[in-house]
This record gives sequence, C-alpha cells and structure tokens, in this order.
Amino acid sequence: MGDGGRKHSPNDSYPTPTSVLQESTERILASHVPINVSEADFELKRNTHTQFIARAMFQGFPSKYIGQDASQPWLTFWILESFSVLQVGLDPGNKQR
Repeated sequence: MGDGGRKHSPNDSYPTPTSVLQESTERILASHVPINVSEADFELKRNTHTQFIARAMFQGFPSKYIGQDASQPWLTFWILESFSVLQVGLDPGNKQR
C-alpha cells in the first residue's frame, strides 16, 4: 500500500467533476501527511474545539470573517452541529439566546 493505509472516499467508477476534484484534493492533502502516521496518532482536541466554537457562538467570529456575514445562519448551524458532535450541552439561557 503506497498510501500508508489511508482511507479514501468511496469510488463507484462513475466519475463526476465533483468526485474527480475530491480525489485530487485527497491526493494533495495525503502528500502532506507522513506515510508512517497512523490513525492512532491523531487526537481530537475536544477542549480546544469546544473553546473555539463557544467563542464563535457567543462572541462572534474574528474580524477576518467579516466577508461571511451573509452566512451567519449557516455558520450558526455548523457551530450547533459541532456542539452536538462533541456532545456539549448548552444551558437553557444559551439555548434560548
């Protein structure tokens, strides 16, 4: 296996512009990961992620995200989804907010 055992997106042998781009992106990203790295070497930094999404939710994004103002509802959805994935509950006051 020349890819260090990395998992790739499924391939249904029906290439589309999106699947071709996905495969290309995966190859580019894989070239930046050392071959001898295993999945066990990756660790979810739960506290760091939680702090980032909490800060984004309650203080807003940094000013460099100003171009994303129109996407705030979408960003809010993904922040809330991130809380869910990390199994972080919101207190009733913040839920109402």
